[in-house]
Amino acid sequence: MRINGTLQQRQLGQELRQLREEAGLTLEEAAPRLDWSTSKLNRIENGQQGVDVHGVRSMLDLYDVGGDRWTEIIDLVREARQKGWWPGAPFQCSTMAASSYRGRSPTRTSSYRRSLLLIEMSSAVRMPRR
Repeated sequence: MRINGTLQQRQLGQELRQLREEAGLTLEEAAPRLDWSTSKLNRIENGQQGVDVHGVRSMLDLYDVGGDRWTEIIDLVREARQKGWWPGAPFQCSTMAASSYRGRSPTRTSSYRRSLLLIEMSSAVRMPRR
């Protein structure tokens, strides 16, 4: 199980859901236009299923996304599909990378938001269950 990849898939899924909603489409409207089932699109948006670059390109075309935003999302897809480079401690790796923003005057860029999301998700996963 690739924990690091799963965190990135969740992050990607949240971004894709936001883009779909901004385009004014429901799951039921978007899925058939992508030739997917509603459950497949739902799993992608929940980070439970990976998606390749070609699938995301179809989504971005349907959602009418372009420019820098298109490039950011495609880069995120490629990151999510890579294997973690520190397999023994993927949470620490993500947290270390994301926490590097804390010492700077951050801007509200998508990479900054992604880093905060990774910190939040890794903290939530590491908390013991009651």
